[in-house]
Amino acid sequence: MRLKTFSAPSMTEAMARVRDALGPDAVIVNTSKHGNFVSITAAVESSPPKVGRHPATTPNEETPPNRTLEELAQLDQETIPDFSVEHYLSHHGVPKVLSRRLQNTAAAMDAENAQMALAAALDTLFRFAPVTELTQRRPLMIVGPPGAGKTVTLGKLASQAVLAERTVKIISTDTMRTGGLSQLEGYAELLKQHVYEAASPDEIAAAIGEDHDSYTLIDTPGLNPFNADEVAILDSYIKAADVEPVLVLPAGTDPMEATEYSEIYAGLGCQRLICTRLDVARRFACLLSAADAGPLAFAGVSITPYLAEGLQPASAQSLSQLLTTLPQKNIFHSLNQKAAQGKLI
Repeated sequence: MRLKTFSAPSMTEAMARVRDALGPDAVIVNTSKHGNFVSITAAVESSPPKVGRHPATTPNEETPPNRTLEELAQLDQETIPDFSVEHYLSHHGVPKVLSRRLQNTAAAMDAENAQMALAAALDTLFRFAPVTELTQRRPLMIVGPPGAGKTVTLGKLASQAVLAERTVKIISTDTMRTGGLSQLEGYAELLKQHVYEAASPDEIAAAIGEDHDSYTLIDTPGLNPFNADEVAILDSYIKAADVEPVLVLPAGTDPMEATEYSEIYAGLGCQRLICTRLDVARRFACLLSAADAGPLAFAGVSITPYLAEGLQPASAQSLSQLLTTLPQKNIFHSLNQKAAQGKLI
């Protein structure tokens, strides 16, 4: 991750300098004003280091690496032969009925290998509707079970919108959980944004107001989807205004649980799915199960919990690569080897 600060007489000019120097993938980390000048600190993924004859210096561990969905598929992976689509789906624990549909569809494709055949099958059976399209006018309400990463996801969406010079409005309904509001306020402070509180459904419409030009994001508390009273509360928030609820679900969730989550949240109006925590999972059947059950369109993926690493768009090709690249099974052996060689600190 590379950080750089830009100063200019106005915010517009400073943002232009950020885009010119770092490109559209830069993420705003901080803004400040000094006299007649505005300063913006932005972050962008560094270029891969060149390999030299001398050992590289120890990296700065405080700055997490940026990873795309394709790069994640190569993390701690081993080179393996091209197995069948059935083999890959079985590895991830994809339910039999869904696995058979994917296999039959892939078999009908004229593809060079299993990865390409699976990509074509995914593109046929699933929908992809990126939530990262910042032309969104309808307010987005981020919903999901406890610990799914809803607040971090909202922070990433807000960060990308700020970088694109969209006017952002952040609303929180998570006013009762200890630390829920403070986490969101911490992200908002970094982005120089204000958090509006809506402690009841009646306050949602008032918080949104008549402003239809802002990119409005609404955070919600994690509810128990199997508790009828809690589901009814969330339903009342969703129906209080014209919002689009978007389901956030972490990778590694049991596929059957993911199916039930998806059906419940689809009943509340969800049509899109954001998958989180892909870096700490190695089996991704829950992504397919949830999208199939809703049905829900893949809206994006959040690979790490770091705000500077925004949401990545999901596509049939990137998901197929993720599913057809199997992880190493000897990771602890590799760690022991590195420790013996003095490479593990």
